[in-house]
Amino acid sequence: MEAIIVATGRSIQHVRGIANNIKIEAKRLNMMVLGIEGSEFSEWVLIDLGEVIVHIMTEKTRAF
Repeated sequence: MEAIIVATGRSIQHVRGIANNIKIEAKRLNMMVLGIEGSEFSEWVLIDLGEVIVHIMTEKTRAF
């Protein structure tokens, strides 16, 4: 793993939108999405891109 990215979404929908955009960009850049944790209605989504791990969460969850 080279990097961990932590992002904050303003709502569950925002978290989902950020995650979807990351998946689209990863595909465009020929990066493999190795795994995704968190459901469509989660306050926290983790995306494993191999060398990069992305955590996306709501402000409430991040403050916890």
